[in-house]
Amino acid sequence: QVTAGSGSTNIALACTGIVYAWGENVVGTAGQPTTQTIVSTPMPVECGEATDHGFDLDGVSPGKYLGGVKMVGGTTSAGMALLDDGRAVIWGGNGRYQSGPTWPLLKTESPSPVYVRDKNNKILENIIHISGGDNNMLLIVGDSKDASVGVVYSLGGVNGRGQGAVQNPATFYAAPVEVIDEESVNTGDYTSSGKFLEKVKTTGISDK
Repeated sequence: QVTAGSGSTNIALACTGIVYAWGENVVGTAGQPTTQTIVSTPMPVECGEATDHGFDLDGVSPGKYLGGVKMVGGTTSAGMALLDDGRAVIWGGNGRYQSGPTWPLLKTESPSPVYVRDKNNKILENIIHISGGDNNMLLIVGDSKDASVGVVYSLGGVNGRGQGAVQNPATFYAAPVEVIDEESVNTGDYTSSGKFLEKVKTTGISDK
């Protein structure tokens, strides 16, 4: 698998399960020390916080590179990977280099992968799909890591949770995306509905 995200960094998942990245690396989006602002050739991303997913370049454990990965994604300022145990990691994450308002996904940029967490700082589990946007990351969280449907969670500045303010602490953790009913749209009252965007399939193919 390969993705270009929405910025200038490219991320690839090798058949060995090892993640490679190259391109712009101003905030560590390519998974390398930020002293190297441009990564001109694909380089393996180290495992960072996910030490139990450290492999060598042949995909054999143990090692220092990020492996055991099912899917990769990218945003303007961050790379991400879905691990085979249903957790996800993210690296880069700070939009300080942008000319306009910054929309970081992490409070502190990190070229090394860190786990995606919820508002209680607990590592998010049972993630079955990830997708990167311009300044946000979307995840589908199921009842188990092998589920085929789940609830949509978001992370980042443009998160669909009404929390798009720059440096809003709520943008740094993953939380469910709420569904607003038609009355709320008509009145402009976007307070919490308690209803979430759920029963979303990983394939995007409707049963109807």
